[in-house]
Amino acid sequence: MISDDKFIELITAAINRLTMETAEVQWNVKIERRQFDVLATIQAGFYHVLIGFEVKHKRRSISVEMIDAFVTKAKDAKVHKAVFVSTSDYQEGAIRVAQRHDVDLFKIAFPTNEFRLPPITVLAGDGSPPFVVQPEVRDLGETDAHRVVRVTLEYRDGSKANLPDEPSQMTYYLRKTSMEEGSSLLEAVDPLASQPFTNGTSLVRRVVFGRSVTPPDNYFFRSGVVAAIEVEIKRIRARVLDADVRVELSAVSAQVSYENVLTGRNSKQTFRRCHLAGRHSRSENSIFSTIPFAIITWTRWSETI
Repeated sequence: MISDDKFIELITAAINRLTMETAEVQWNVKIERRQFDVLATIQAGFYHVLIGFEVKHKRRSISVEMIDAFVTKAKDAKVHKAVFVSTSDYQEGAIRVAQRHDVDLFKIAFPTNEFRLPPITVLAGDGSPPFVVQPEVRDLGETDAHRVVRVTLEYRDGSKANLPDEPSQMTYYLRKTSMEEGSSLLEAVDPLASQPFTNGTSLVRRVVFGRSVTPPDNYFFRSGVVAAIEVEIKRIRARVLDADVRVELSAVSAQVSYENVLTGRNSKQTFRRCHLAGRHSRSENSIFSTIPFAIITWTRWSETI
């Protein structure tokens, strides 16, 4: 897993890769022994322009000292344009210093109430040409909800197995695991999860089962007679989304906002368009995709994606 700091750096690189199509955007680059979180190189005829980025993920506002240090770094490395990106605000003094040294200031944010679905191609049955529609997602606010964080199967022979705790994987196995009478395991677990509870924020419920189950594969748990099921539930605040089409929830993509603090110009991109990759990637990094479900790891990129 990558850290939050590296994630913000990779998102910054991805946004600039999208908005500067002719540029080569790299992550974690050294120039003149000076490290830049992101570096964009624009080739124009016989000339090339270097844009160096400093990316900070801090709770406190960016200070004058941070901007001063970045100005010195940019001058030492002889980059043509310096850009500072932060998830937090900037102090007034820091803004003045940035303006004096022609440093662009950006703020990166993740709006919690803005979601987007990918376009859908509609194939008409009457033979007319296909057309594309853009579904709408509406945020209906937050509400109390229950989240199943653990499902444990206790087999008749005394062994135990847990379903995967990642939500989309858990839902998949609950739906695809069949019981002896033909219904799914979800139908057995859902009543346990939906019953309200008022004391505390978490609860463990156990029910005697005594039926055989057959999963779609044996990767997480096996077929056999399950004597009991134990379900751990947490009470959370959940956001309710409504759409004008029926969709798989994992198709909904959150957005990332990239705003120039000095000019107010703002760019918004969906996470699905932000490819977290670059020439200077590390072997421990990975890309997580829900459609199709995949975790892709790499040791080295031969070229920028």
